[in-house]
Amino acid sequence: DTGDIEKSLDTEVETAVRLVWLKAFELLRDFAGLAVKLILVFQITVGLASPQSTGVLLACIPVMAIIACVVFFSRRRTLLQLHAIAFHREENWSAFVAMSVGTTSVIRSYKRGWRFTEWFRKCHAHYNAAAFGAATYSAHTVNILKGLFVLVSAVVLLAGGTSVREGGLAAGEFLVLLRTIDGFGKDIIAAAKTFNDVVYGTAAVRTIATVLNAQPWRLELRGRRTLEQDLDPKTSDDRIELRGVHYMYPDMQVGQSFSVAPVDLTI
Repeated sequence: DTGDIEKSLDTEVETAVRLVWLKAFELLRDFAGLAVKLILVFQITVGLASPQSTGVLLACIPVMAIIACVVFFSRRRTLLQLHAIAFHREENWSAFVAMSVGTTSVIRSYKRGWRFTEWFRKCHAHYNAAAFGAATYSAHTVNILKGLFVLVSAVVLLAGGTSVREGGLAAGEFLVLLRTIDGFGKDIIAAAKTFNDVVYGTAAVRTIATVLNAQPWRLELRGRRTLEQDLDPKTSDDRIELRGVHYMYPDMQVGQSFSVAPVDLTI
């Protein structure tokens, strides 16, 4: 439809460029920052006097990374589907607007403006619901990560506080441990938000591909008519029909019965 193409060029192309191409550089920056912080964490770990704090640091950071990967990759497919539905409904109301603009004179002549207004409200309400659902699901992914990281920090806080009270861990080392885990968790959450944006942009790329690769309705209708003609014996080119085939001897006179009764043949 005309509205699908206009909306793809207006919104979805911009979304694809902004949230896929440009966000790739942000992901590269985030991963580079995480790598640098990991190097610093290992250097700090080597300088810690307590083997307990060293073990906690070396265990918590991989656990947090694994948690982030599991949560994100288990929810990305649903998130991608929700964004695709939102884009499709956005194209629907855009196509409806384009159709209404092209038939404004007819709508006014039949005094059906109120009906088209009501249809537009319903169509746009469907889009708003889909977009809200996708945004909510994306926010819930980040909130789940935050909640899990808070649990990890709580476990470290309880274990480290007990160790400090018993004298097995110095107060300075305990503070360094908490700040390191908290900072690493914030960096992972920032990367997860960027991943959510990339998923949003990926949905836009898929929608653009669907629109560009779709056959126009005129071409599809023409293909259906061609198929119907091929299946119709009267218009098909791959068969020959012979009607009233008969045989007469050369010496037979007009009006006499045929030697072989007339038959219809299909070759």
